[in-house]
Amino acid sequence: MKQLTILYVQAIIIFVGVHITPAALATVISCNLDVYMLWITSPLYNAIMVFISLFVTIGAVEHLTTK
Repeated sequence: MKQLTILYVQAIIIFVGVHITPAALATVISCNLDVYMLWITSPLYNAIMVFISLFVTIGAVEHLTTK
């Protein structure tokens, strides 16, 4: 049960990390916090990143469980 909880926490961290990383990188590159807020509040960005984050998280969980 403890390992399952750890796996869930890791999956959540991976999902959130993958979801916000492009917006955070764009903010650092442009040195403008408005870019981050624009991207994070954009429905198109969120729709695309939900699918990308989901696929990356599924692959990472698969890797972690077979490890």
